Amino acid sequence: MNDFSSDLGIWGDVVSGDEVPYIPEQQLQFQIGLNSDNWDFALSGRYLDQIRIVAGHGDIIDDERIASRTVWDVSAKYKLADNQLIYVSVDNLFDKEYV
Repeated sequence: MNDFSSDLGIWGDVVSGDEVPYIPEQQLQFQIGLNSDNWDFALSGRYLDQIRIVAGHGDIIDDERIASRTVWDVSAKYKLADNQLIYVSVDNLFDKEYV
């Protein structure tokens, strides 16, 4: 990346080597499930590392950071007949609010 200046708030004065805003350094997604001939159950989690909201490098100051978070989801389906299926899913199982 080259050094540049921008009027857009997320960029400002960018120096070569600055981290790109809104892109976490680490992400992880995992899922575990159980199933049988008539039903399936799955629990999944997504971890996102903290992100900066303004281009920069080094430690992220509190006003320019979205904290890391883990979001849990659950889903289930049940086969009623060959052509009938019930599917239920809950995103953000614990109803936590994130920035």
